[in-house]
Amino acid sequence: MLDIEAYEDGNKVTYPTVIVSVAKDLENGSMSEMKYANTRYNMGLKSDIFTERYLIRPPRDAVR
Repeated sequence: MLDIEAYEDGNKVTYPTVIVSVAKDLENGSMSEMKYANTRYNMGLKSDIFTERYLIRPPRDAVR
């Protein structure tokens, strides 16, 4: 876990953030590792982009 700094209402805050996650199949021993990079908080996203349509195909400016 890593603390990522961001600003909320003009104040500096830290968010504990998982940057590596591992899922393991207990039956056969296979595993998947997921690494997260460039995590950002409080980016000013508007709530109207959290619809089924945008979750399937996000607007370009939200993924850059």
